Amino acid sequence: MFNVEKVRVTGGKKELTFLQTWFFRDVVINDPSTFDITKDRVLGKLDLPAGMENFSGDTVLFEREQWLLRPGDLVKVELIENRMPSGFYVPIDAINENSGQYSVFVVEDPLSDSKVKKVDVTIADGPNTLKRIEPVEGQTLDKDDKIVLGGVHYLRDDEPVNVAAEVEVN
Repeated sequence: MFNVEKVRVTGGKKELTFLQTWFFRDVVINDPSTFDITKDRVLGKLDLPAGMENFSGDTVLFEREQWLLRPGDLVKVELIENRMPSGFYVPIDAINENSGQYSVFVVEDPLSDSKVKKVDVTIADGPNTLKRIEPVEGQTLDKDDKIVLGGVHYLRDDEPVNVAAEVEVN
C-alpha cells in the first residue's frame, strides 16, 4: 500500500525494462521541493477501472501477480502432432530385457507378503524416456497393477519383495 500525492513530472526519453515486470523511465520533477529522492517514488500513470476516472484518493495498493516462469527463463517444450495411444507408459528402468524378450514385474498383494509376477510385454516408443508396454498374448496388465520401477534385472518370477515406496501415476 502506497500513500500517494499528485506531483507534476516531465517524462524523459530513456526507458529500462527489468524482467519485463518493472518498467523504469527517467523523469524530471517540475517542483523539486515536493519530492524527496531518498524515499519518494514516482508511481506513473494509474489505469483506473470504469467509474473511478475521477479518483482523488491518497493510497494505492500495488499488486503484482507471481509468475511461475519469469520472462527470459528457458523451458523445454515438446510438441506432439497426434494424441498418444492409450496404454501403460513406464520408464526404461522398469523393463527387463533377456535375449530380446521384454518383461516387467508386477507386485502381487503389496499389503502383505509381497511377491513379484513376471509379465512378458512388447515395447513401443513413448515420450522422452518412457516406453509404452503391452502384455503379450495370454498375459494381462491392469490399471491398478503395481509395476516395479527399478532394479528389475535382479528379480525373478515369484520372488518375495519389500515395497519401499509407491509412486502414483495417472
